Amino acid sequence: MGPLHEHPDPVPQHRRTQPPDPRHPHPITFARYTDEEDLRLRVQEWLEANRPAIQNGPQRRSNRKLAFLPFTAALSQAWHRSFNKTDTAARVGLRPAAVASLLDSPARLAVAPFATVLALANELGVPIGRRTDLRLSQARAFVQAADADGWDDDLAERVLFYALLRASMRDLTSSEVWAELRGEMDDE
Repeated sequence: MGPLHEHPDPVPQHRRTQPPDPRHPHPITFARYTDEEDLRLRVQEWLEANRPAIQNGPQRRSNRKLAFLPFTAALSQAWHRSFNKTDTAARVGLRPAAVASLLDSPARLAVAPFATVLALANELGVPIGRRTDLRLSQARAFVQAADADGWDDDLAERVLFYALLRASMRDLTSSEVWAELRGEMDDE
């Protein structure tokens, strides 16, 4: 469930929950409230209903860090071995200090723009995951999943990057598998 919003239209039921939108995985609950105490109670109900997901936040962040740890370590080693850090950083569009900061934390690398990570990996000669390209059948399934779910370019790049890092043992020739990978991204 999502946050409570006062809705200007009359709500036929005490509460109305809209089905989840693929762009917003959590449904939004519209509810009327009469005063601050009523609002406080409704927010408290929502917090209690969603407590497990809220309290699991640190675990999700920890899992994301662990997933990016080997890749971050490989990039960091290549960065420290590189002779001309200024030129390398400039070709990526960053300052050397920004590259060093990015590589100090797997969490920072996990949320960095895909194009920046890809450019840095390319400059340093670090392969992205075990696969760096898709076979035609895999690319076809990827495009089908992206079209079916209405992914924009940024989301499609993130899903592709996620798959290349984590799905080395999965059959990527099915659009359903790509949709599952997209769902897993929300779970982390």
